[in-house]
Amino acid sequence: MLFALSGCYMAPMALLGPASSGFTTTSILQSAATNTANHLIEKSTGKTINQHVIEALKNDDTFKSALKN
Repeated sequence: MLFALSGCYMAPMALLGPASSGFTTTSILQSAATNTANHLIEKSTGKTINQHVIEALKNDDTFKSALKN
């Protein structure tokens, strides 16, 4: 029975790992820079970065041929 229940406590621990380690200054600065860049690009072009990537991939011949195979 112990073997059957051994995974029960591991799932919550996976969620606690990042929270217990805390945030580093680098990760906070990187997140802020990324969010600022995303906001500025969306404000100036009307599209998110993801929309730009999807559009570029749709127009890319290499990507189109990879999807066909």
